[in-house]
Amino acid sequence: MAPKNILLAAISFSIIITIALLSPTGDVTETSIKNVDKVVHFGIHMCLVGFWLYYFYRRNLNEISNGLVAKVLVFIFLYGIIIEFLQTYLDFGRTGDVFDVIANTAGLIAGFIAFRIFQKRIL
Repeated sequence: MAPKNILLAAISFSIIITIALLSPTGDVTETSIKNVDKVVHFGIHMCLVGFWLYYFYRRNLNEISNGLVAKVLVFIFLYGIIIEFLQTYLDFGRTGDVFDVIANTAGLIAGFIAFRIFQKRIL
């Protein structure tokens, strides 16, 4: 896949999840699975890391420096904290949760590990 297509996918995914995470939940029904939202946060951040690391990897001709990886991870970590802050302090009809930040961080780490595994075996 061409880097510009990967960039388009990464930006689109980032915008969609930002809108979703800041939109009121409305009449979303409660699920019987406890803490299912933490699984969603985990998955979102795992995918975010995957999209962005893959984009920079392909853009740089199948290479990515540790410094760039660190910047991507820090940026996505801060993104997750900012989203939770906005949910807490602005009137979006949502509430921030420290456990969401923990799930975000776990997803970020899992995304990084998955990227490194795929980078060595497939990419």
